[in-house]
Amino acid sequence: MKRLLILCFICSSCLVQAQQLAYNKQDILNIVYQITLEKNIDVLVSKQPLPPNTAITTLYKPFVSPEYDSWFVFLDEHPYESWWHDCKYIFIEIKTGEYEVFKMSYPPDIDNMEIIKKYIFDDAEELTAYKIPEYETPKNAVTSDNEWAVIINGGISDYFNHQRYWNHISFIYSTLIHEYGYQKSHVFVLCSDGTNPGIDRHLINGGFDSSPLDLDGDGLADIQYSATKSNIGTVFDILSDSLDVNDNLFIYTTDHGGQINGQDVFLYLWGDTIGDDLFATEVNKVNAGKINTCMVQCHSGGFIDNLQATNRVIATACRYDESAYAMNDLQYSEFTYYWISAVAGKTPTGTTTYADTDGDGFVSMSEAFNYAEFNDTQSETPQYNSTPISLGNNLSLIGMITRIIGPSILCSSGESYSISNVPSGASITWSSS
Repeated sequence: MKRLLILCFICSSCLVQAQQLAYNKQDILNIVYQITLEKNIDVLVSKQPLPPNTAITTLYKPFVSPEYDSWFVFLDEHPYESWWHDCKYIFIEIKTGEYEVFKMSYPPDIDNMEIIKKYIFDDAEELTAYKIPEYETPKNAVTSDNEWAVIINGGISDYFNHQRYWNHISFIYSTLIHEYGYQKSHVFVLCSDGTNPGIDRHLINGGFDSSPLDLDGDGLADIQYSATKSNIGTVFDILSDSLDVNDNLFIYTTDHGGQINGQDVFLYLWGDTIGDDLFATEVNKVNAGKINTCMVQCHSGGFIDNLQATNRVIATACRYDESAYAMNDLQYSEFTYYWISAVAGKTPTGTTTYADTDGDGFVSMSEAFNYAEFNDTQSETPQYNSTPISLGNNLSLIGMITRIIGPSILCSSGESYSISNVPSGASITWSSS
């Protein structure tokens, strides 16, 4: 992997001695501000100096520090964006105060680092008042016996687990339960540290808390598992034993993603990652009739080549080589906000959406994607795959859309009509007036 190295020398007035650097945060910030004029940044520094050639654990692969004793500074230039994105590793030599800067795209493990500057979003107090949307009577709940879902938010750690990721899974969970009538026992939620009451969520106002377990405001805990590879395996084992060709599975993933090489990508979990190949292996355990997937993390498009198969629809927020972006208010990521608003029929604040372009009363997966893609203004390229191509036009979150096929005008000479995608066990009654 290529690394761009920039070697700089600071002026004599900025040179500080080793022991001063240990305690004088302003000296470190002075160096940072020589490197970037951007003020909306997070700056973290190692709690102790690093010996020469120290292997630094990162969220991708180890990085080795320079050949001198140094303070390690992590500069996050886009602190509320999903990874991967631009950042810098800065190493300040203990003896001289000279420093080196490495342009990076993934963060270090920050367990042994101290935050010395935190960007606080200006409108945080107003924006953190999240309201669970209220829904009408579930649509087509009679078929919910065959509808299943897996929702995953990895989060990485409390610092990287942004509040909007919880908003994402709350919005999609509430939609499945209250708009589409999914049974709670059929929806598996894996979120950050699971049911652990410890701190695991980074709020928009700069604070931290424990992710609420109740996702839809009914007072019941909805998060069952921490987002680990082991628990993903457990959930898909359960689904493998429970589902058959009469069932449909919906999969939703959010938080951060990364790229190994080309279309080889991964999804961040809680303190771990899962590659596109291993994730596909887990999904392939399930013998469902239809598998419908929406992935909104960075580099999510790289999962398509592994997951695509007959009777599957896949939508992603971006290509394999792109980042995914938050909305300007940081409450949601852009693509997922519009995608879920499309299938829900309304935004989280209750504004009606009009994604049902053919007026049949259902939002198909192709309609949801088209709505989200059209409204997405960020520098990302949403991706879509349907096998066969017609599947996405007929598949909704409640399964295949039932349609009457035939002439729109009934003539006395007699016409032929048929009904597609009739649910198992349904009865059909024809009448005319």
